[in-house]
Amino acid sequence: MKTEYTSRLAFVNPRALIGFALYAAGLVLAFGSMSSAARGDNAAAELSGSVPAQAPGRWRVTGDLVTARTHHTATLLPNGQVLAAGGFGDLTNLASAELFDPAGGTFSNTASMSAGRFDHTSTLLPNGKVLVTGGFDNANSISSTEIYDPVISTWTNSGALMVARDTPTTTLLPNGNLLTAGGYNGGSYLSSAEIFNSASGNWTMESAMTQPRWQHTASLLASGDVLVTGGYDGTMLLASTESYVSTSQPPILTGAKTLDNGAFQFSFSSPTGTSFNALATTNLLLPSSNWTVLGTVPEISPGQFQFTDLAATNRPMRYYRVRSP
Repeated sequence: MKTEYTSRLAFVNPRALIGFALYAAGLVLAFGSMSSAARGDNAAAELSGSVPAQAPGRWRVTGDLVTARTHHTATLLPNGQVLAAGGFGDLTNLASAELFDPAGGTFSNTASMSAGRFDHTSTLLPNGKVLVTGGFDNANSISSTEIYDPVISTWTNSGALMVARDTPTTTLLPNGNLLTAGGYNGGSYLSSAEIFNSASGNWTMESAMTQPRWQHTASLLASGDVLVTGGYDGTMLLASTESYVSTSQPPILTGAKTLDNGAFQFSFSSPTGTSFNALATTNLLLPSSNWTVLGTVPEISPGQFQFTDLAATNRPMRYYRVRSP
């Protein structure tokens, strides 16, 4: 079963620059500012259900945002809620943030960021927290970053970007670090890129893209590389694309099986000498920080790793991941 949206599908209200968040249950939440044809309406949100490809989707109105906003971000949290942060509204940049509860279909205020911003990025970290990066404060591009903790509903300042930038892209890499690339900085369209170290909270410069890009896209590929497409370089719209080749490639699964004694065993390849821990959970919605560490993964031959979970005999369903310390 797959979901397909065609030209027959229309919003209940026309709108521009809307935010989207994808639910594991197959629902898509869309919310944001109205188009000029509907500015008399309140800020609103709509849900579309996942349907077979041969049938058109449908939208139904759900709860309004507490504050009308555009150029904001929306991030799906591990608990199933959606964090909407920042944006532009009422002729000013917003520091406020809201949480969408899918059970009740309502938005409610949560703690505000320390700085109002729009055209920023918002990325879910492996520990279940959310990193907000850069943006614009209605006067200048921003270098500050903040981290939202959904467990205690608070924001804390994190390490500043090396280069202030708005409308960049930020991509979570397989090793848990983040790549922020391109954007705009007070008159300059940027080709520079930076890496956020999730462990230290610091940024370092990375090799630059081949050309400046603003309002481009960045997608993590199965190989661990990042594909950057299109954008604007200050003079023209771009059709060009380029790939960031991560020096930290993800492990490649080479085998998985249940042994005669009921234990579960999986094997994978990775560069020789890499250290890994195996983690497991029965709940995929938990952040990786709450997964159970099972132990280190032995390197059984150069570049070949294998782990056996003897406790799997008592667990009919378990999910695994490996992490390089």
